[in-house]
Amino acid sequence: MIAGGTLLTSDTLTDAQRRDIAARVVASGKRMNRMVGDLLDLTRTRFGDAIPIARAPLDLDVLSKQIVAELTSQHPAGIRYVARGDLRGEWDADRIGQVMSNLLRNAIDHGGHDTPVTLKVEGRRDDVVIEVHNRGRTIPPKVLTTIFDPLTRSHDPSDGIA
Repeated sequence: MIAGGTLLTSDTLTDAQRRDIAARVVASGKRMNRMVGDLLDLTRTRFGDAIPIARAPLDLDVLSKQIVAELTSQHPAGIRYVARGDLRGEWDADRIGQVMSNLLRNAIDHGGHDTPVTLKVEGRRDDVVIEVHNRGRTIPPKVLTTIFDPLTRSHDPSDGIA
């Protein structure tokens, strides 16, 4: 296969094909950047440092719609988005986006491929609740004890968790 940069300069491609290739390259770069950032965050926490938080005024409805739009193409059954209440506040857009993306990706990967994933964001009196639901198998209790441990994954096929 021809490398992305070489392919983009090919005379045989249409402008639409070039845009598609360029969009894939950009998306891959962003994904790699997020992975490196996640690894740096993990390293920081392992050494006892806090993960930096940069709060700024943000409407979680806008951020949620953006993340849903980015991930919808990865799930044939789609992502259903439900918003309720006031979702404005001071948030770290990168961190909240990271959490939403990770939860949605996991729901897509471990849910029913023929049923939609649901992202529900609800502004309540004193807080905002973010919920992600899929129709996948329930996570077994023995896996729940380590599910949020860094670099830990269930390897028992009977767990229902990959």
